[in-house]
Amino acid sequence: MMAQLFQPSDSRTNGSSMKAGISKMKLGGMSKLHYYLAVPESGKVDEVVVLVHGISRNIQWLVESFWPLARNRRVALVAPLFAESTFRDFQRLGRNGRGPRADLAIQAILAEVRETTGWHKSRAFFFGHSAGAQFVQRYMFAHPQRVARAALSAAGCYTFPVDRSYPAGIGSATSLPGIHFEPARFLRVPTAVFVGQEDTTRDGSLNCSRKVDSLQGTNRLQRARNWVRAMATAGREQGLEPQVELFELPGISHDYAQAVKSGQLNQKALAWLLSD
Repeated sequence: MMAQLFQPSDSRTNGSSMKAGISKMKLGGMSKLHYYLAVPESGKVDEVVVLVHGISRNIQWLVESFWPLARNRRVALVAPLFAESTFRDFQRLGRNGRGPRADLAIQAILAEVRETTGWHKSRAFFFGHSAGAQFVQRYMFAHPQRVARAALSAAGCYTFPVDRSYPAGIGSATSLPGIHFEPARFLRVPTAVFVGQEDTTRDGSLNCSRKVDSLQGTNRLQRARNWVRAMATAGREQGLEPQVELFELPGISHDYAQAVKSGQLNQKALAWLLSD
């Protein structure tokens, strides 16, 4: 059961003494930002995979679905919990006036993970589902130097590599001080998009405005296809080989549990992230 896997922890420890298993952490003792840290059985960490939840914030199920695949590898899992009461705008990185900056929170968490695990690299691997995929895609645009590879699962909306104001495009981003989108950099980050071929429902969590529909498509499947096409086009315009791959999962809708059970989403995403 999940309760047996997770060990609460409120303090930082030295990387050499960090216990294997999954622990619930507080960032620097801060009560408002928790994250889960899963350290492999060996206790040695060569790579870090960041898992970002959707608006349901079912973070434990997300970690549990990846943990059996990572526990015997030198891979740590890091999963932030963006509480609804605090990080209201996390999927858009946390714009001015809409809660704390979620992208900066991730960077603080990863800095702490370096201390606790001995992980020493500057780039992590990222996976996000639904609203979590929106966060990962925008984090990769804003901080490409921190992302080794990105796997996006069933995002509801995307930031397109076009000259429109953020978050629709990479034009004006006054709501994110200090952020300047550089296509020549983010287009080089290998990115995979996973989406169910049955993910065509216009549900309550999907932005269904006419403006978004006209640019991106009317459902998640269409939007995934259109974004991948737009990224490939933008890459070619920069003289780059496209770095985006699309993986459609037959018979899968927007249900993460179904995508894992019937579509092996967790296995496919982790294998792709850690592939050469």
